[in-house]
Amino acid sequence: MNPASSFPLTAILTGLAVVLPAQAAPQFTMPSGVVHVDRPSADIDTVWIRGDAYKAAIARDVVTFIPFLGGGAPRNQPLRLSLESVRCGDRHIDAVAATVTAEGTRVTVRRRGFTELYDGRPEGLEQSFRFDRLDGTTGDLTITLAANGEAVPAADGPDVVFRGPLGNVRYSGLVAFDAVGRRLSLPIGVDRDRLRLTVPGEFVAQAVLPLTVDPVLTSTTTVSPTADQRMEPDIAWNEDAGEHLVIWRVPFSATDWDVAAIRTDFWMNPIGASFWIDFTSAHWESSRVACKRLEGMFLVVGQTSIGGAAPFSIMGRRYEAIGATRTLYPQFDIQRASVGGHLAGEAYRPDVSGDPWTLGGQAYLTVVWEHHPPGGNGDIVFRQLNADGTFVSTSPITLNSGPYDDRAPAISKSSGEGDYGIVWTQYNPFSTGGDIVGAVLNYLGGTVVPAFYIDSSSDDDTRPRISTPSRLGTPSAGNRTFMVTWQRNSDPFSNYGRLHCAAITTNPIQPLIQRWDLSALLGIPTSTWCYEPTVDCDGTRFAVAHGEVPAASPGTGHANLYVSTVAVDGAQLLVHESRAVLQNAGPQTFSPSLLSRYGGNLGNTRTYSIVGGTDAISVVGWIYNGHQPGSFWNVRPVSCGALPISYTGYPTLGDELRFDLGGTGPLRGFLFGFPTPATPIPGCASCAVGVTGGGNVPAPYVWNVPYVPGLVGLTLSVQGYGIGSGPCFGAIEISDIVDFTLR
Repeated sequence: MNPASSFPLTAILTGLAVVLPAQAAPQFTMPSGVVHVDRPSADIDTVWIRGDAYKAAIARDVVTFIPFLGGGAPRNQPLRLSLESVRCGDRHIDAVAATVTAEGTRVTVRRRGFTELYDGRPEGLEQSFRFDRLDGTTGDLTITLAANGEAVPAADGPDVVFRGPLGNVRYSGLVAFDAVGRRLSLPIGVDRDRLRLTVPGEFVAQAVLPLTVDPVLTSTTTVSPTADQRMEPDIAWNEDAGEHLVIWRVPFSATDWDVAAIRTDFWMNPIGASFWIDFTSAHWESSRVACKRLEGMFLVVGQTSIGGAAPFSIMGRRYEAIGATRTLYPQFDIQRASVGGHLAGEAYRPDVSGDPWTLGGQAYLTVVWEHHPPGGNGDIVFRQLNADGTFVSTSPITLNSGPYDDRAPAISKSSGEGDYGIVWTQYNPFSTGGDIVGAVLNYLGGTVVPAFYIDSSSDDDTRPRISTPSRLGTPSAGNRTFMVTWQRNSDPFSNYGRLHCAAITTNPIQPLIQRWDLSALLGIPTSTWCYEPTVDCDGTRFAVAHGEVPAASPGTGHANLYVSTVAVDGAQLLVHESRAVLQNAGPQTFSPSLLSRYGGNLGNTRTYSIVGGTDAISVVGWIYNGHQPGSFWNVRPVSCGALPISYTGYPTLGDELRFDLGGTGPLRGFLFGFPTPATPIPGCASCAVGVTGGGNVPAPYVWNVPYVPGLVGLTLSVQGYGIGSGPCFGAIEISDIVDFTLR
């Protein structure tokens, strides 16, 4: 190909973008060393406390202490303590509870005759009973609690140990103290499933009120390592706050996964400490996050259950980040029997997208999930929400139903300039594997492209993901374009395979542009297993992150992450950057999630944010700009005076390049064109020109590399000149030649 004839210089000296260098972010780890207190539901008078080795729910009538027994423990082993009676001598003290409140790391249960307090510590939960009045009553003060759970209590010196099938809990350190600091250490009495905290009448009679009775609950045994360490992170971007929200799962047990989160800045550096989206005993799976820009509202969604068993529902939690406001709102139901307009049956594997529109009016968060009616197979449904969590429609809307089993939907991270793409896996009972199906909605939830097959081959295709749409008319004239990626399994229903992709558009007549074997185009060896591709769009091009295990049998080898940049040009898929390394040493990395900043601001930016989980129980983040770092420029020296040339920027699509010349001559400029062998000027043997096919531009000169996929790989050249003095005819000097190849 002759670049000079294929790309006229005047046609490519246009465009605008700002380019950022690539940068890796630190690891994000689960909250530790601190205590978290949360009232996850606005409707339930229960407060949760989370430390490093336990979680606890404090309600009016019962405290539930759940020890951490390892993420691989088959289930939780909760211990429930409830008040049976409180007596001083022969007098009963009223224990009816009025309120449960939280302040800092303290939870207070106000009862008629006394106050029950819970102080969270990283290592355990301190329980206190404070008596501000005893009304002259004398005799022993006895608090009797009922203990319920799998663990059996037994005395262990002055303490009680609850020994269970999975691990132990210690109830210890009982002390009574009064307002002037007098203290008395006491044993804890145990009789089968009854605990008694008894303060002798002599101490009670002499106590200066308030009198406090104070034991501590701690987890003493962790029996099971974490079984699945993939973390399944996801990420969303808030353009106006300049923040990401990164979420990931943290296994508390095999049937109780929590969801952690952290704010990060533009470069993915943490802002503050990580915190919890959920640490209740509910089991959160398939958690995803998106942001609605106008209100700065993130929405985290997940499939929830108790113990990983039916019924399965969809829950959400909003996190607001706008101006100086940072608010974590209560959890709420998106699909459950208690929700108006709910669909009967089970709900699985949600995904969520946000609308970046900022001028007011109709713009929503859109949640899609897999719905199974009673006795039926999977259908794909969605529901749109306002930023305040209210529903737009009276009930979820069915996108696709029928005799086949539709599963695991994914939606574009952003609606971009107005359209959502949704893809899922469909199982035909007469086929040996999954097919990839897609549809397109507009920002109001109207159908633009009804459900259609993206790939219906006999292969087993799973784990589809779809990008934010491209700008209107790019690269498919008159329509927006999406990139769809999926994993093609080597054997039906296996968990290892190859990467495939397709380009689809908003054209309902012919939505499919083309399908490609992405592994082959990226040059991935056939002996390398590929996993979990994820994709997004910068407005023109697409970035794909994926996992690999090289030359290994399934279940062995080191899992690594890579990212590539591709572009759709007609029916071709152009590979602009193949398999830039995100991580291929140190901890194994899995389950990447990728988003484009374009999807959050609709600006001309090609910056991507990527997160992946590691087997070190952490999440790692990266910033990617569509190219690997390294040398971009080549300088060919020319001995024709002392005219210095300088340049800044990265010669990549969307970057701003600046060229400057030194010297003081009255007429100065650049030759801007295509490289040619340096040819001496007749009569000036040392002065050579190495640029052709272009033209003259002023000095200094700024060029905004346009977003045209076909330009990648094109080499251009710049050479400065000055007229007025110099070695050539006493009037001309020429700078070195600067060559650069667009990436």
